[in-house]
Amino acid sequence: MATYLIVTNDSCELSDELRKRIDEVFTKEEDKFYFSKNNACLVHYDGITEELRDKLRLPGTATEKPISATIFYISPGRFNGYGPSKMWEWLTVKAE
Repeated sequence: MATYLIVTNDSCELSDELRKRIDEVFTKEEDKFYFSKNNACLVHYDGITEELRDKLRLPGTATEKPISATIFYISPGRFNGYGPSKMWEWLTVKAE
């Protein structure tokens, strides 16, 4: 499975609506990792970016407004950078 990073484009934190949509798609807690400041979320998803975008209904629907967010793909087993230790632990487990 692939890991994706979801960040909002509109503000410094994920909106309640975006969190709701993430929680609807990823019902298992082990498949998602919310950053402590609520400004991004890592998800473990077996599909491509466009499918994830559609599952989260980012473009909106007839009854929902669109959500401006970016989805980054993180290559399995190949990641680095600066961030909280809990995030790195979560990524390490998902890369196994």
